[in-house]
Amino acid sequence: MTVMDILLSNIMPQTELRTPVMGSKFVVESVSPTDVTLTLGKKWKTLIPAACLNGIPAFLRGKDWVEIGAVHDVSRLGTLENYIDGFISRSAGNYVAALLEKVGVLEIDRKRPSKVRLKSSSPV
Repeated sequence: MTVMDILLSNIMPQTELRTPVMGSKFVVESVSPTDVTLTLGKKWKTLIPAACLNGIPAFLRGKDWVEIGAVHDVSRLGTLENYIDGFISRSAGNYVAALLEKVGVLEIDRKRPSKVRLKSSSPV
């Protein structure tokens, strides 16, 4: 089972979520086999490719807590944000973390700096 399989089965269009620390609202506009489209703020649509999402368990596997590291600048190596930067050019670490926590793929430590790890009971 892939992350996209889990998202397709568990996330409905227009699902509203909140970022881990600041609690900023965002919306999952759509989930397809090839990508997830998020609306950040009131208008910024952000497409997250399936390859990015499906690769997150492998990125986290064997690691303990990994800093989310969401910044609107150059991300630090080893952070979830840095991994995501390899696929898209918008800061999306907090949004992706919240989405994958919602479906049980990872867990979030919300203390600053916020961190994620693969959930021990993760289905992927």
